[in-house]
Amino acid sequence: ARFPQRKKNGKFSLWTLGVDTQKFFPPRERANIRQESPVIISVGSFIPTRRQDLIIQIYREVHKRIPGARLIFVGEGECLQSCMALAKNLGCYDHVDFLGLREDIPALLHGADIFVSCSEAEGLPNVLLEAQASGLPVVASDIPPHREALPEAAHAFLFKHNSIQAAADNIVRILNDRPLYRMLSDAGREHVCKYYDSRKNLPKLEEMYLEWVEEGRRSEGTEVGR
Repeated sequence: ARFPQRKKNGKFSLWTLGVDTQKFFPPRERANIRQESPVIISVGSFIPTRRQDLIIQIYREVHKRIPGARLIFVGEGECLQSCMALAKNLGCYDHVDFLGLREDIPALLHGADIFVSCSEAEGLPNVLLEAQASGLPVVASDIPPHREALPEAAHAFLFKHNSIQAAADNIVRILNDRPLYRMLSDAGREHVCKYYDSRKNLPKLEEMYLEWVEEGRRSEGTEVGR
């Protein structure tokens, strides 16, 4: 569920019920990054605005510098076949896993090391919140909903659309810098727990509904009085 008017840093912005931070959490076994064989993950429907084709091109650049890196896609859609063909044409198909629709997203996020999104348009993306709650640093396209979903520490790793090399540089830098990786991991988890924990936000949602109902009753009373 997504609702308007969540106040953050003095400004009103998109408000979401959020994610279950007890369901999505950093695994204990991810104490260190698998620097020689990291797993990059992206979750979302294969539709034109998600731009998974860019992710494949970014991954190819990452793979040149980290040959053991793998890319995992979760999702289906109209652009799936063209993205698979692109991976074959770029010579990286054997290192890319197209998993289709899955119900074990928490486990897949536990098995990954970094999350990537190249979306051109989004609502407030819950999948970025789930990734951060799971302790994954995020490298994403620079659009307002991504800025909204990420802590300020992660804004430096947003990239302009079609900036393939810049995105690849960001991914490689994070994977090769353990202190930076841990800082982004902790900052992302803290950001989600503070603003987007569904267990904390549910009472706020109930309060919001009650306020709307009361405002509606007062408005109806005013109309009757006239």
